Amino acid sequence: MMSYTYLLIFIFCIHNRLHELNEYLEQADTPDKAHCIFSAKVESVKHELQANNLQSQTKLKPENSPSTDSQTNASKWTTEMIQVLVKAVNILPAGTPKRWEAIAAYVNQHISGVVVSGKDVLKQAKLLKEEDSNLRKTANTKAFDSFTNSVKETDAVKNVTITTQLEAEVSRPWTVIEQRALEQALKTYPSNTGDSGSDDRWQLIANVVGTRTRRECIIRCKELAEQVSLPLNLKVRYISLTVKYEFPNSYQYAFLMNA
Repeated sequence: MMSYTYLLIFIFCIHNRLHELNEYLEQADTPDKAHCIFSAKVESVKHELQANNLQSQTKLKPENSPSTDSQTNASKWTTEMIQVLVKAVNILPAGTPKRWEAIAAYVNQHISGVVVSGKDVLKQAKLLKEEDSNLRKTANTKAFDSFTNSVKETDAVKNVTITTQLEAEVSRPWTVIEQRALEQALKTYPSNTGDSGSDDRWQLIANVVGTRTRRECIIRCKELAEQVSLPLNLKVRYISLTVKYEFPNSYQYAFLMNA
């Protein structure tokens, strides 16, 4: 009890209130009254100390709290906050005085329970711009890759089609009608036809045949020319398998030599 009393006296001394306490105690007529005065003064000092302590904490709080709240809120950008931010950026274009502070105020006003600063919205806007740029770059790359693959596939289909057509042209057997038309065309357009400056001889021959190309007519004549130099038994067999002709007579030899 005595130590507590001395502690209070020490507190009074620190606060320069000891003389006030002495004045109040001198006015007391009885010990009980002095005790009451002393207790009242102690409570008064305690309340004063508590008020000073609370005031000190209040002064320190604004320095730390807003920054902490801003960092906490800014680190959790929701979809709604981003939508409001985009809208604010469009409403407040570049050149607006204190633009980012105004955008932050707009976000804080339209989103309850959110406190962001101008630095927060500027940082988030830069992140959104980078993400948008990356998305566009990725989309353009995918579109280009898709176009390239499409062109490659188209070229591959064309090559296959052309190759198939060429193979079909070479492998399709000549009919008797086509063979006779070829013989007549070779007779009509001899080997000296192109010397007079007229149209291409083989194209004229292909036009007469009608169902064969210029290239097919040339290949066919080369094949028949090669047959002339074959042995007799192979020559007859080859002709019977391809065009189902009998052994070539003297007239057929003549048109082959003319080719």
